[in-house]
This record gives sequence, C-alpha cells and structure tokens, in this order.
Amino acid sequence: VAGKVAAAEAKADEACGKVEALEDGAKKAEGEGQTADPAETAEPSFEAVKTAEAAVNEANTELRKLHGHLTGVSARFASAREDVGKLQERVAASTGKLAAAQGVLKMRTEQAEVQKLLSETEAKCKDAEALVHAAQEAEAPFLTGEECPAPAQAAKAFEALEASERAAHVAVGAARTLVAMKKLACKR
Repeated sequence: VAGKVAAAEAKADEACGKVEALEDGAKKAEGEGQTADPAETAEPSFEAVKTAEAAVNEANTELRKLHGHLTGVSARFASAREDVGKLQERVAASTGKLAAAQGVLKMRTEQAEVQKLLSETEAKCKDAEALVHAAQEAEAPFLTGEECPAPAQAAKAFEALEASERAAHVAVGAARTLVAMKKLACKR
C-alpha cells in the first residue's frame, strides 16, 4: 500500500510541477499582454502559442490520468484514502491552475491567428496596390494629350497598359477574395 501511495505521490508531484511551469508561462504571457503601450507588446509567434497549447493539452491529459489512478488507489486501499484525498486536492488545485493557463493561451492563440490573418491580407493588398500603381504609370503617357512619335511605339505602350491593367485587375480580385475569406475565418 505504501508503495502505491508513494508512486501516486510521485506522479502527483510530476503533474503539479508541469502545471506550475505552464502557469508561470501563462502569467508571463498575461503580464506581457497588459503593458501600457500595445506597440511594445511582442506578440508570440503562432508556432510558440501552438507549442504551449500542446503542452497544456498534455498536462491536462496527465492530470486526468493521475485523477483516475488516485481514484483507483483510493478504491482498492481503504487505508490510503486519507493520503490519496490530500493528493486529489493537489490535483484539483493544479486543474484549476491549468484552466487559468488555458484561458490565457486561448486569448494568445486568437491574437496570433488575427495577426497572421492581418499580415497575409496586408501583403496581398500591398501587391495589388503596387500593380495598380504600375497600371497608372503605364496610363500616364495617354493622359498627357501629346501625340506619340511613332505608331509602333504607341502600340507597345498600349500593350504595356493593357497588360498592367489585366495584372492589376487580377491582383485586386485576388485581394478581394482573400479579404472575404479572412473575414469568414475571423467569424469562425
């Protein structure tokens, strides 16, 4: 009986240690989110947040396993119920801490996803803006009212204008589509 209780206590210590480490990381992340100037806040990378979420899920699984193990030990050994009860209290406290860490990580995950969506959308829009600007530059010789010196040169300029307008139109359409898709992704 003493060996089973000692093994359960060792598992509880290990699980509580993992939860405390996760809680420390969550408090640090929460503290970073509460700085006075949002521009100073370094947003965690999407991969770092996902790694932290995986650690929280692993700790949650370990706590569930530990709770099941403690329940089994308590049911089999009446003499160990008091010791197991104390360990179950520690597991319950660790579960509460883990829930708090999950809340902070959920917030960070959402922030990281929003940042990723915004950066993708901004990049696509900047590309579209650059192509529209190129089309405007290609159109400039036709807006001056001056006659082109040679018909061949005018034909080339007109072809360049049409090509840049097509590219700009395609890029603007792609940007609109991307923005619409990202709006739907944000709503989910």
